[in-house]
Amino acid sequence: MGDGEVINCIVSGNTPSGDSWNTTGGGILVSGNATISNSIIKNNTAVFGGGINCGGTVTISGNEIFGNSGKHGGINAGGTTTITGNNIYSNNGTNGGDGGGGINAGGDLTIKNNNIFSNTGAYGGAIKISGGTSIITENIFYGNTVSGQYGGILWVGKNYTASTIRNNVFEKNTGRTVFYLLNDQNYIIENNNIFDNETDYYAMIANSAAVDISDNWWGTTDSSAIDSKIYDSNDNYDRGLITYAPLLDEPYIG
Repeated sequence: MGDGEVINCIVSGNTPSGDSWNTTGGGILVSGNATISNSIIKNNTAVFGGGINCGGTVTISGNEIFGNSGKHGGINAGGTTTITGNNIYSNNGTNGGDGGGGINAGGDLTIKNNNIFSNTGAYGGAIKISGGTSIITENIFYGNTVSGQYGGILWVGKNYTASTIRNNVFEKNTGRTVFYLLNDQNYIIENNNIFDNETDYYAMIANSAAVDISDNWWGTTDSSAIDSKIYDSNDNYDRGLITYAPLLDEPYIG
């Protein structure tokens, strides 16, 4: 679809035709300006965007997006995309080795006030960001799984302009780490509640850049307990230092 609307629809059980290694938009393929709202997008399959593939300016709001699968499971956002007020769950982004389970983003992105839970991805259990400017705020990330050794529940890659990650809850996620950070450009990661996750780490830096992720609640004020969940230059001299202090001494309530 170019420009248009998908409102109050059920989009279910679709697989696009074409080369099996290069299909896009299993449920919905958008190349223009579009609104997708109050719909159910479920059990669709494609390599890029099992549920939705966005290439234009798209608003995705008030939907149930679940059971979709591909290299990029639920949503693949390559344009300017606003994702608000959705339930995004049980999507699978492990096919192809480096995708995002719930959302894969390569463009400018706003993700606000969503429930993102029980998704699985190879690089980004919930979200993989590999380009553009992203604002991720007031979401609940619960029970997502990252399957890759070099992945995180939220994976932030090398080609983005800036990422603001603020006022979110990360709870009961599993896998390697909650935050997997690949460079030092313009991170704002603050006022998040990060606790009771079953991950090896809560934050990892993948290169020699220094990163400040202060003013978050880590489920404790015990610095030794937090240190054990941070992977940085204290664990590997090739990595940069992650600064987490000052920290919040109780959960953030906005």
